[in-house]
Amino acid sequence: MALLGPFPRVEAPVAFIPRVAPGRLGEDETRELRDVTRATALFLADNPDLPWRLRQFACRRAAGRCRRFAARSRRSMPPAATGLYRRAHLPIPRGHAAFIEECARIIDRD
Repeated sequence: MALLGPFPRVEAPVAFIPRVAPGRLGEDETRELRDVTRATALFLADNPDLPWRLRQFACRRAAGRCRRFAARSRRSMPPAATGLYRRAHLPIPRGHAAFIEECARIIDRD
């Protein structure tokens, strides 16, 4: 869907879900963040012709997600999360999918 055009903005509820639902996929925040991050890496790997600025943007978002998750879930921020966050704000010439996969691995270490 991301290749077909911009995502629509919806100002109304699109779903109602119970607050507690044992076994729901969204129940495990770590798994959810890891899976979203890995899906982004796979998307970039499957679409190497995407503009560089979009690949760079995806890296910045993944690194930010990784850093925020690490800060919330640990007493001290792992150096790898901070390093990826800093690298994401510099030009990444190639290997965007691998960079994002590394972000997913840091989330998965929890």
